[in-house]
Amino acid sequence: RALALAREDIANRRIVAVAGGKVKVRAIKSVLEGRYLKGLITDERTARSLVEQTPVG
Repeated sequence: RALALAREDIANRRIVAVAGGKVKVRAIKSVLEGRYLKGLITDERTARSLVEQTPVG
C-alpha cells in the first residue's frame, strides 16, 4: 500500500515504515536520507543493501 503525505504532515509525526525487497532499496534510501522516518522494519537482505550503499564518514 502506498501513501502520500505532505512534508508538513510528516514532520510532526512518528512514522515507522515497513518496506523491503530489491526494487524498494532506492526509495527506502531516499526516505531515510530525508530523515522522514523514526523507524524502519525490513528484511535482512534489504538492510544489507542499504548499508552497503551508504558511505561512512
